[in-house]
Amino acid sequence: MSRNITRNSIIGLVNKLNLPSPSSYTQDWEYEVADSSLAIEMLKEYDERKDLSSDEKFTLMYIILESVDAYISEKEKFPLITELKKNLLKDYSLHEETLVDFASWELDLADAFAISSFAREVI
Repeated sequence: MSRNITRNSIIGLVNKLNLPSPSSYTQDWEYEVADSSLAIEMLKEYDERKDLSSDEKFTLMYIILESVDAYISEKEKFPLITELKKNLLKDYSLHEETLVDFASWELDLADAFAISSFAREVI
C-alpha cells in the first residue's frame, strides 16, 4: 500500500512545528517548505518530538530528505547524517517507499538526487 502526504499531516506539522501554511494554490507543500538551512532543525524535531503521528512523521521525513538533498547539493556533507540514518532505520517501514523514491535506482548516481547514494545505502 502506497503512503501519501495528507492534508491532516500538513496541518499537524504547521501547528506543531510552526511551518508555513499552504496557500489555496499550493500543490506540493512538502517541496515548498523544504529548506537546506532548516534540515538540521527539522531532523532534531523528528528525533525529539513524541507528539507526532505516523502520518506527520512520514511527511516530516519527506521534508527532511528533500532539505538534506538541497544541503548536500550546496555544501556536500550533511553533519547529522548518522542521526538521519538512525531515524530512517528506526522507522524503516514508514519511510521505505520514500527512500526508494530518493534512491532513483533507474538512474546513474551522476544523474540522480544528491542524496541518492545515501538512500541506496540505507536500503
